[in-house]
This record gives sequence, C-alpha cells and structure tokens, in this order.
Amino acid sequence: DSLSSTEQEHRDSIRTRQSMERAAKAAVRKVQQAVKAEELAIKRLAEAQRALQVAQKNSAMALNFEKQARTEEAAAQQSLIKVETTLQKEQEKVRLGLLRQQDIFLDKKAQELKQGKQACELNAKNLRSEADKLKKVAKKLE
Repeated sequence: DSLSSTEQEHRDSIRTRQSMERAAKAAVRKVQQAVKAEELAIKRLAEAQRALQVAQKNSAMALNFEKQARTEEAAAQQSLIKVETTLQKEQEKVRLGLLRQQDIFLDKKAQELKQGKQACELNAKNLRSEADKLKKVAKKLE
C-alpha cells in the first residue's frame, strides 16, 4: 500500500513536472511571438516614418517649384498685355485652388501617417508589456 502510494505520488510528480514544462514552453513561445510582433510593429513604424519623410520632401519640392514658378511668372507678367494679365490672374486662382487641394491632401496623408505611427507605437507598447508579463510568468514557472 505504501509502495503503491509512493508510486502514485511519483507519477503525479512526473505529470506535474511535465505539465509545468509544457506551460513553460508555451510561455516561451508566447514571448517569442510577442517579440516577433514587436519587431514587426517597429518595422511598420519605420516604414510609416519613411513614408512621412517622403511626403515632407515632396511638399518641400512642391514649395520650391511654386517659388520658381512665381519668379518666372513675375517676369512674364511684365511683358503681357491687359488680356494676358487677366488670363494670368485666372490661372493663378486655379493654381491656388489646386495648391489648396494639394495641401489638404498632404495634410490628410500626414495625419494618417501620424495616426498610423501612434497606433504602431501603442501596439509596440502593448506588446512589450505583454512580453514582460509573459517573461515574469515564465520566470515563475522555472
């Protein structure tokens, strides 16, 4: 009876140890998954930052082109007759409307990129937090 009880305790001990090993392995997998997810989030954040930089460069180039166009336009206006001057003013209105549309578009894209960046940062923070929790659980299981 004592031998049987000892054998049962031994079997129970083995099962408990095996269960703990499985749980520890699962926790390690979770941590690894969290690390991979964080790395992906960081990569996405970097991509979003690069896209924002490209958008900013494009905006700066547009402003430089606009400045150059204004200089050439001023020189051309000196030699135009009254009708051409009127036409030029109408073209300027159209151009400014297009620039406003472009600015609105660029502002919207910059805002979207900013929101995407914030979402990635929040996701990365959450993943780091989850990873820390899983590490603590894994340490407790060791």
